Amino acid sequence: MLIRIAALVLKNDVDEKLKLLTNLKELLNSKDIKSALQNHLTTCMLSPNITAYVTHTHTQILKFIKEHQEVFKVPESLFEDVQLSTLFAKIVSNSLSTIHGNMKSKLTGSIAKCISITDITRSLTHGCIEVDAAHWNRLTFLRCCLCVYLIGIGDYKIVSLKSLYSPLLIPSLPKEICEKIGPQLGIDIDKIEQSMLASEEDGDSTGPFPDITADEDEAGNSHGENKNIDVDVDYNRDNTDFEPDAGNPGDVDRDGLVVEEKGKPESDLYTEQAMQDKGSSYEKAYSNILLQYLQQDLSNFPGNTKVPALLSTNCPQWQLTIQNHLLWNHV
Repeated sequence: MLIRIAALVLKNDVDEKLKLLTNLKELLNSKDIKSALQNHLTTCMLSPNITAYVTHTHTQILKFIKEHQEVFKVPESLFEDVQLSTLFAKIVSNSLSTIHGNMKSKLTGSIAKCISITDITRSLTHGCIEVDAAHWNRLTFLRCCLCVYLIGIGDYKIVSLKSLYSPLLIPSLPKEICEKIGPQLGIDIDKIEQSMLASEEDGDSTGPFPDITADEDEAGNSHGENKNIDVDVDYNRDNTDFEPDAGNPGDVDRDGLVVEEKGKPESDLYTEQAMQDKGSSYEKAYSNILLQYLQQDLSNFPGNTKVPALLSTNCPQWQLTIQNHLLWNHV
């Protein structure tokens, strides 16, 4: 009798598990979860802080989803079954491939049609996330990298060399590529590069992007003055409010240097302060570089709309979680 009862319990457990697996499979194949997952993965790929777009990306995003199941609204039991985990990983992989293809296609088309980065960003997001200047900066840099790639492989099927070229790209192009495309464009790239370097040494306010309209006129690729940059807008503004750690402050002198903190040697405090200063300087330099890319991009691709002034945006918590925590180190 006891053996029969035990057998029935085991049978019920197996039946319940099979029923659960069937329901989860149906959930994974439903349009609702695929649509929601597509939006969240799009947010991942458009995150201004994402570490990489291809290398380890699939593995790291799967790991991130497992650690933040509430963000992606996937049940925990999904990761407890090998078959379901494999199926889910395949769905994520296919979605990422689709997003990659869409990003490349739209960025390529935007170069050919001279679409503003603000317009292409709006097109890529489908209105599913809040966008700020950090997104424009990152996509501007991606579009620049795409131009370098297409010029490097000599692929002018969709976008002509004339449309791809910009003085901004010269430092990123190998010398042999510059020697090859110079005659095709009818310009002297060496002369342009020397002019850019001289401008930097003279402390020209235009930075690494001097006015070389005359050289571009010869190639028939001159760009008008950028009327879309709002001088009152800080395109490099970070909407996240950072507050200093007030939990265990040290004594600060008039110059703002940490002099003494209870329980820590003074040398350690100076080391920490130096590391913080170095990190802050790096972030500032990195942000300034991206801002220069954005300004030059807006000059090359002004579009038909004025860049909107960025007000304080209220990003949903799930978007902030993705942007602030989807990070990993390259091994």
